Amino acid sequence: MGKINRTHPIPYHTALDTKLLRFSSGDTFTIRDACEGVQIFGGTGSGKSSGSGRALALAYLRAGFGGLVCCSKVNEADVWRGLAKEAGRENHLFVIDEKAALRFNFMDYAQATIARDGFDRNLVDMLITVSESAGSNGDSGGGGGDNQFFKDAAINMLSSAFAPIREFEGGIQLAHVYQFITSAPASLTQLEDKHWQERSYFYKVMTNIAVAAQHGNAVCAQICEDYGDFWYSEFPSLGDRTRSSIVATVGNTIKPFLTGAFRTLWCTRTDIVPEVCREGAIIVLDIPVRKYGKMAAIAQQLFKLNWQIAMENTQHSDRPCFLFADESQFVMNSFDAQHLSVARSALACSVYITQDKPSYYAALGGRNAEAMADSLISKFQTRIFHANSDPVTNDYAANICGKITQYQQTRSQSRGQTSGGSGTVNDDANNTSGQGGDSIQDSRTISTYKDFVFQPDFFADELRTGAKGNGYKVDAIVVRNGRNFKATGKHYLKAEFSQR
Repeated sequence: MGKINRTHPIPYHTALDTKLLRFSSGDTFTIRDACEGVQIFGGTGSGKSSGSGRALALAYLRAGFGGLVCCSKVNEADVWRGLAKEAGRENHLFVIDEKAALRFNFMDYAQATIARDGFDRNLVDMLITVSESAGSNGDSGGGGGDNQFFKDAAINMLSSAFAPIREFEGGIQLAHVYQFITSAPASLTQLEDKHWQERSYFYKVMTNIAVAAQHGNAVCAQICEDYGDFWYSEFPSLGDRTRSSIVATVGNTIKPFLTGAFRTLWCTRTDIVPEVCREGAIIVLDIPVRKYGKMAAIAQQLFKLNWQIAMENTQHSDRPCFLFADESQFVMNSFDAQHLSVARSALACSVYITQDKPSYYAALGGRNAEAMADSLISKFQTRIFHANSDPVTNDYAANICGKITQYQQTRSQSRGQTSGGSGTVNDDANNTSGQGGDSIQDSRTISTYKDFVFQPDFFADELRTGAKGNGYKVDAIVVRNGRNFKATGKHYLKAEFSQR
């Protein structure tokens, strides 16, 4: 398992109109659709993973896609082993797990790619993006989260640390970054403290650079000019709570990678890189969030973000590659919306699967969570809705399917009756007369009104959820932006997926 034979390349489809699967007899899902992204919603037991998720995974594998699989559930890697075997792709599977047979030093990789030639800010942005999504700002206890000040301060701190560390060490390692920022001066008076000077890694680095600058080293002189004021004046002058919050914002992301299995996996050597997916490799991150918690979420997001950037920068390859994230709320971050905006040209096919919209809101947190989540979801041009009991998601599904004109007929009827008579009596004759009548009025009125094609409660109780009782069939409403389906003449249709 996990072998790419470059002398016998893995075959794959390239034409964007290549049909991958069918939604109806006349409606297909193509590589073009795949490159525009798929978001799947469905409650627990709805068949979202075993129905549409499985169908898409097999279609991508059979078409020769490379890909990345983020694992949230403990058994997810085994599921993908089974899918790869069914598609004849088991030899193309590369599993990164706690055994550490395959490793990825993300700092070395980032320095050789996005941060090369002095573009440290790209490496800073990567760490801050993951720090935000992992909730580090909220854990800092000092006003992180939505406060832009703390984010900007963390960016400034990292940017000011990378150049001195690289010059002193010859490269940047997380352990050195952590040592540097946690041993930086906590006050102006501490700068003169001999005991602090003796044990501070920060002081050792900056003193060495200052001495080199005095001896004519132009690079070191530039570092002193660019970052000296920040470290020797601005940073130590901050309030204790503010400074500790800034340090915690970054430290909470870095610390998990300094010891144990996560250090071994992500900070030692590099055996595999995202670019191998362009050769047909399928990388499975078998460090499930449900087993390893926040550390696994941070680790997967770091690899995922590097993978997304790699796909955007390897557009010379015409092999489509997929990103598959079941329980995607655990690995989403603010970069995803940016990536999805350019994913089509990069032939990067994202499939995100989650239960409901509130899962995204909770994962993102903060005052802007709903706006950020809605912006991300809108980037997926195909959305699939399975059975769900969440009213927020069901209202959303009903609204994007839209409303149609309905007709209502009302009928009213009225009935009346009249009667009357008169008579005279005399000795010679007996004369009588009378009159009467009935009247019926019947009126019909036809009125029009707009109503949902699918009522919100339709998604709660009208879609099959698979298993034996449903013949292993799963129903879903598929919505596609910009193009109508032949089966309905609309941008939505009801599709059936098999669990077998």
